[in-house]
Amino acid sequence: MCRSSMHEPIVDWPRLARLSGAGRGIFVLAPHPDDECIGTGALIAHARMRGVRVEVALLTDGAASHPRSRQHGPARLAAIRLAEMRAALRCLGQIRPLLTLDLPDSASGTVADAQWQGTRRRLRAAIVQSGAGLVVTTWRREPHRDHRSAYRLLRQAMYGLPATLAECLVWTPITGTRRDRPSAREGRLVHLTVGAARPRKVAALRAHRSQFGAVVGDDPDGFCIDPATFRAMTGPHESYVLER
Repeated sequence: MCRSSMHEPIVDWPRLARLSGAGRGIFVLAPHPDDECIGTGALIAHARMRGVRVEVALLTDGAASHPRSRQHGPARLAAIRLAEMRAALRCLGQIRPLLTLDLPDSASGTVADAQWQGTRRRLRAAIVQSGAGLVVTTWRREPHRDHRSAYRLLRQAMYGLPATLAECLVWTPITGTRRDRPSAREGRLVHLTVGAARPRKVAALRAHRSQFGAVVGDDPDGFCIDPATFRAMTGPHESYVLER
């Protein structure tokens, strides 16, 4: 999803595992249903094809993708999107239960402090229980506010834990500006080769039917992945910043 350079190495799964500790297990925090595919679909698929344990948590309820729909109110849309995410994870080879944190879509960073801290504690407990060597969420300056909130929450939840933290670039390569991109001092930017994981990633993203205009028909301004964006999201690499 991100153009590489000689300073931003393209890595395969074995090398990424050596760099990050991913071979000891992976924990993914996705801001919305579909981010687990767009940002980390190949990572999850590569891991599962090798029998590596993967745990996934969902930050928000995903209910804000079609805010003007009368036929699909927030509760109904949230249920649909959660079912789609579970189907997508099965496409990636992930069969472990999904942890849902249920913060409000597009407002996850505005909840009361007590709810934020309670969510942080739940997330930290899940990471500790997973024993993951690599913990992943979205890049800290992603264009979407929930993606930035996911990084902030995970950074707090991981304080003092021995796992490697990685940030995946979801919207930054597509709609972000130059100043949104990571700098060398913020971590090591690497590009994971999708390779043999691509069929699983494509099938998983397609499982999010509501995000392709196939479910909600009464909100023409709602979110919809167009063909060009789909090609960018399922390109030859996934991009990660490994914290130094």
